[in-house]
Amino acid sequence: ANGSSALSSGTLDLGGASRTFTLSPAAALTISSAMSNGTMALSGSGSLTLSNSAGLTLNVPIAGTGTGPLTLSSDNVVTINAALNAGSGAITILVNQDGAGSEGFIQIAAITTTNTSSDPAAPAVRIVVNTAAGGNGTVQLHDITTGPGGAVTVSTTGVMTASGGNTTGGQIAQASI
Repeated sequence: ANGSSALSSGTLDLGGASRTFTLSPAAALTISSAMSNGTMALSGSGSLTLSNSAGLTLNVPIAGTGTGPLTLSSDNVVTINAALNAGSGAITILVNQDGAGSEGFIQIAAITTTNTSSDPAAPAVRIVVNTAAGGNGTVQLHDITTGPGGAVTVSTTGVMTASGGNTTGGQIAQASI
């Protein structure tokens, strides 16, 4: 039905199609262990985007065997409390995309992909906090693993280049967990 898939079944088979789940509740979105086995499994080659303007918290592991990219996006905070594995898909995390305030990225659990892209324009893992127009959100990192040679890029200026972007972006720190 219009490219939608149920998130409550425990397995989300993307097949070859791309899926976007744009959720706009009045409060922040929390993905919890309501699934029968407590893990969301991703497979197939389609892309998956989970977005929410009010905030996004991942409390249930995502176990990926697929090849498609995974994007988490929020106008406010994004918190990773459970392991995130995108298989061989690239991972993009976009935080504080309204470009206002100090909402940031908090990573408590590991992020993993076997993606080997070292291309700065399309790295294996990309984390962008704030926008070029503004925002001073910070980044708290934990373990991030890629395939051999895979690049991890992190920015709090809203852009992934050495110049441009906002000048009020927050700090990048590694969590002492």
